[in-house]
Amino acid sequence: MTRHTYTGPTDYPTEDGWFPGPHVTDAPILTVTPITFEAPTQPVVRLTVANPRPTGPRELTTAQWGTPTTWQPHRHPDHDRATDIVTALTTAGIPAHLHHAPDGQPGALLHIRYRRDRHAQLVITATSPLTWTVHRPTNTRPTAHPWPDTKPADVPARVRQLCLLLNARILRTSPTDAVPR
Repeated sequence: MTRHTYTGPTDYPTEDGWFPGPHVTDAPILTVTPITFEAPTQPVVRLTVANPRPTGPRELTTAQWGTPTTWQPHRHPDHDRATDIVTALTTAGIPAHLHHAPDGQPGALLHIRYRRDRHAQLVITATSPLTWTVHRPTNTRPTAHPWPDTKPADVPARVRQLCLLLNARILRTSPTDAVPR
């Protein structure tokens, strides 16, 4: 039986070592990495799962018995639409990458700069309709704004309009302080 979600205890890495994480229920699996031992008795994999809680690290890990065939990354129904958005943005010269919200909802993420030296993330979520959210380091509850009747191919023009409205610039790099924690 193939599993795409995980229920159970987790942990997470920091610079100081590994720490116990929260117990999760039906957390979407993001990645599956085989672990090799000197004398393996059974195959083991390390799972990276999305943290369903709004606090703490965005990704949690756990080691489980099984193979990459037994445990597979969760594929959200909107994954292809999110990939189309990222492709449209990068084709238009706007650097973006695939992003998963804590609940597993896929979308596109790009970094912007506003008000001189303040950095933020612009997240376009592949919901119906498409929504955009600006994640600032000081904003703990960002508001999602809908883009009705917008197709993935229309997103680059919408992003440029939004940046003009916000007086923001799209960044080519990912500054470390752009990630709200």
